[in-house]
Amino acid sequence: MKLSKRTIGLLKNYASINPSIFIPAGNLLQTIAISKNIVSYSEADESFPVDFAIYDLFEFLSVIDLFKDPDFEFEENSVTISDDGSKCTYIYAEKTIIEYPKHKLNFPAADIQFKLTKDQLEKLLKAANTLGLPTLCITKDGTNIIVKVVDPKNPTSNSYSCVVGEDTTSYTYEFYVKHEHMKMVKDDYDVSISRKLISQFVSSDDVEYYCALEKNSTFSE
Repeated sequence: MKLSKRTIGLLKNYASINPSIFIPAGNLLQTIAISKNIVSYSEADESFPVDFAIYDLFEFLSVIDLFKDPDFEFEENSVTISDDGSKCTYIYAEKTIIEYPKHKLNFPAADIQFKLTKDQLEKLLKAANTLGLPTLCITKDGTNIIVKVVDPKNPTSNSYSCVVGEDTTSYTYEFYVKHEHMKMVKDDYDVSISRKLISQFVSSDDVEYYCALEKNSTFSE
């Protein structure tokens, strides 16, 4: 079988969240950060015939890069990667040493919802890197929902912000998420925020990310 560029791209993204992965038979891809503050679920373009675990996903992806157009044969204990007379037999890891989601996370009721475009996301993350700001803040200015990059510990620091939606409720809030936890693939997202300090990002390609919000976040009705 072949692996699509999209599936390999998702695996590269997941390696940035957790360098190990367990993939059950079927088309579900999932990962969870070792710190358990980021979880993601998606569907591969392919259906895998067996359960398998990869301990070093970066290494596995580097092996794939050795081949121009590889075929994959997933067997019980290993996968054979081959192309043009060359092949590699890659041994699976033990599932028991891999941190992976044991069940689907149930997202609570959303208090705030908005759309975040790929361009907005890229500019926010670039601004965070350029200005050395560690945190994204979701807040409200009048009826506008604002996402900005800030340093909550330094009220006089530089900042960058963009308007992402409208909120006509009486809610007031400042929800914080660490810049380093924003490890989504670059895409357009439907974003939901819960006062229970969890956020959900669903891409236009139906990749789901759940990020824990910081404990200094505030919300009032």
